[in-house]
Amino acid sequence: MAVTSLGFELLPALSEGEEHISLCDLLLDSTNGMEEKELWAICSQCCTALESIEASPDMFQLLCVTPFSLAFDVSGSVCFLDIGSGR
Repeated sequence: MAVTSLGFELLPALSEGEEHISLCDLLLDSTNGMEEKELWAICSQCCTALESIEASPDMFQLLCVTPFSLAFDVSGSVCFLDIGSGR
């Protein structure tokens, strides 16, 4: 992965038609794992996203946050995927 001037690894490019990449895919693609500052940034974005979900309880009957359901959209923002009840 390419690294920015601040030392963050860039997210891998999405294939045409993809709108997000899961944390699981990101970790599998990473050679060095994640640094503490990256994990704290993800936690912060998750909290913000969960606060917006709390304001709209009808959006989610059940939300299970896992490396498969936590994802990043094309702008790098956290989003949660509906992975069904299979996982």
